[in-house]
Amino acid sequence: MNKLILAFTVALAACNSGPEPAERIMTADSVQQTPAASDTLVSSQAPPPGDPPAVIVDDPSQYSIVFLEGIARCTGRKKIQLKGDRVIFDSKDTAVLPTGLPLNERETFAGRKGDTLVGLHLRRLNYTTLEYKLECMFGKTSFTENGVVDLSDPCFLGTESDYDDATGLSYAADEYTSEKEGCFVSVRVGLTDEKLLAVKVIRNCKDGKNIALEDCPTLYPK
Repeated sequence: MNKLILAFTVALAACNSGPEPAERIMTADSVQQTPAASDTLVSSQAPPPGDPPAVIVDDPSQYSIVFLEGIARCTGRKKIQLKGDRVIFDSKDTAVLPTGLPLNERETFAGRKGDTLVGLHLRRLNYTTLEYKLECMFGKTSFTENGVVDLSDPCFLGTESDYDDATGLSYAADEYTSEKEGCFVSVRVGLTDEKLLAVKVIRNCKDGKNIALEDCPTLYPK
């Protein structure tokens, strides 16, 4: 697949009463053949704060639209390149996207804390998106939910810190989130000191079937 160069002009609605955000998508070849466009996308001067970066993507199908839109809002960067599991900022700083979960394979996790029993089926769809099926039981109340979550905060790609119920030790976790229709879901995937995948779930929704981080057991592979 040809490389695509995405240049987004992003404005926050609360701060801008002008036109809607614009989006330009060009093949790398067309940009190279058009000096004016190339000068616009890759200027010799760093953009002022608030200016959107040029986003160069090897294969857009490997990243969610939510993630690409988030990357396009990373102000203070001149150019961001996405090459497989690598995110390269201004041709020098590199972040690695998590690939601990195998691609397109369903993995099952489960855990229990008190009367809370949580089961979670995960499948990594690409470099940024997980498909999930959540099964939860609180005493005599239970529910099942299906959905997708995307890597959160693509401008920084930092990790969260969670605690392993088995050892009490902390471990770094990558957070995937979804927020729509009054429902926030977070799936946090990390690797314990024993090199074991561990997951925690947060759910805060208007239906009241909520899971706080402190109430969620550590979910281990089954």
